[in-house]
Amino acid sequence: MNMNFNIPITDEPYTSSTSENKTVAAEYYGAPYIVIGVDPSNSAVMSVDREAEEAMDMSEFEDDVLEFHLITVNESNVLAVAKLTHQYTSEASEYTESLNDDETYAYPYDADNVFNDVYNNDHLTYDADSGAFTMSGFLTHGVSAEDFWTSVTERKEEFKVIQANGTLNEDQQAAVDAYVDWMENAPTKYDGVAHWKIPFPNSPEV
Repeated sequence: MNMNFNIPITDEPYTSSTSENKTVAAEYYGAPYIVIGVDPSNSAVMSVDREAEEAMDMSEFEDDVLEFHLITVNESNVLAVAKLTHQYTSEASEYTESLNDDETYAYPYDADNVFNDVYNNDHLTYDADSGAFTMSGFLTHGVSAEDFWTSVTERKEEFKVIQANGTLNEDQQAAVDAYVDWMENAPTKYDGVAHWKIPFPNSPEV
């Protein structure tokens, strides 16, 4: 079956706000029926056990732990089903933001891979009584701001030692000087900018 739907995305990457109601257009092309395995202790969807063109006899699905549910794909659950089955295509999109006069942050949402660019890998949950899915949470950045700026400070001190050791050739010295200057100025230049948006330069080869 083919069904058009929209994938909600956050206002900015690695955040949880959706106040701007941004979406990416997508199309589900999978089966009209699926069977899911759910852990009754926490309602987590643990498996997709069958995808079929017709409704199935649920008596064949048995497990000591999981409960199985037949899902008829419709507009209310196609978002969750698409994420569970990966049977979807989507438009390519990109978040861009001007950081200053000469730098722009860009985060691409890959075509046909939007879920991985927006949502984390936690299990979806399913309420058997209401038949409703709850999506996993939004993706957060793997490095905290505190850890990022700590690493900048540590790297700066490391390269200050290299800068002062007197063994660099002219080109190396210029590259290290520029690198240290960037790290000295970064906290001021990028004040208020989310750390994952900062275009950190490559380390000089010394």
